[in-house]
Amino acid sequence: MRMELMARMFAVGMKGLFAKMLKLAVQYQDQSEMMQVNGSWVAVNPSEWKDQFNTTIKVGLGTGSKEQLAARVMGLMQVQMQAAQFGIITPAQVAETVKLYVQASEFKEPERFVSPEPSGMPPNPQAFQQMQQQQQEAFAQAKQQIEQLSQENGQLKQQTAQQQQDASLKQMEMETKAQEAAQKHQESIANIQLRASDQARKEHETHIRGVQTAHDMAASDIDQQQNQQIAQLQQQIAELQAATKGKQQGEGE
Repeated sequence: MRMELMARMFAVGMKGLFAKMLKLAVQYQDQSEMMQVNGSWVAVNPSEWKDQFNTTIKVGLGTGSKEQLAARVMGLMQVQMQAAQFGIITPAQVAETVKLYVQASEFKEPERFVSPEPSGMPPNPQAFQQMQQQQQEAFAQAKQQIEQLSQENGQLKQQTAQQQQDASLKQMEMETKAQEAAQKHQESIANIQLRASDQARKEHETHIRGVQTAHDMAASDIDQQQNQQIAQLQQQIAELQAATKGKQQGEGE
């Protein structure tokens, strides 16, 4: 595997070398050369080429063995056999796959192993009819499965849409209930604050009435005391006047 990787890396370097060789041949070679193309010898003059844009240098992967390539070709052939039931693979394409498998198995002249004009008809007509009938049944079964899957997919989409609609309605209901709960909470807070305000006002009024009553009682007591003091003073004045009057009368006699 390491040697194959080294060979591929070397081939990548040779790619640039051959590109430069092509460029030099186009620029400086002025004589024709005979080359074999598709089994025929033709004269080729590189100086007649305008540029190298119509040529591509390819480097093979080189990372797989012949056995791995043959295994991949066999896997491709199995896929083709299954695809042939739906009419998307022709006998000529299967023949090319067989040729590729022969080449991967290192046999020469792969044309010996396949018919030059594959028709796809089996040697037994009855077997061909049976195979064709099986293909039609498989196609009808596959079509029925596709229709069933399409119907199930439509039902699933409808159920998904209904579930999404139900979820949206439930979400709207939850949001509405949340808004109502928030509004009720605010109203409860407002009622509590109003009750607290009324209670405070009533307590304040009760306190004011109590203070006013105490003030009135204090004022009444003060007035009563003042009246008593005034009456005592008036009595004392009357007594002094009477005493003064009696003294004056005694002195006059």
